[in-house]
Amino acid sequence: MSRATLYRMFEPVGGVAAHLLDRRLTRLRRLLADGRGSALAPLVARVGLVSDSHASRVFLDRFGERPGRFATRNREISDAQCAAQAMVTWTGLLA
Repeated sequence: MSRATLYRMFEPVGGVAAHLLDRRLTRLRRLLADGRGSALAPLVARVGLVSDSHASRVFLDRFGERPGRFATRNREISDAQCAAQAMVTWTGLLA
């Protein structure tokens, strides 16, 4: 397959660069949702984005919130779910 053919195949989704950026952002979001508390910089480098500021800007454009806010919100949800599960386990032991 030629390079030109490949690029033509990706035109409907905005081109090869747009597809790669979308894949990288999706991977970054998944890593942030994982909640292991990593700083943004290593994750940005891991997914192949240019810089923290670029990642933050395109993440905001794509998902509607900054990566740090997304990670914080995910941790809060995860903490609440853990607390709820602990309560269910505790009340089950009382019965």
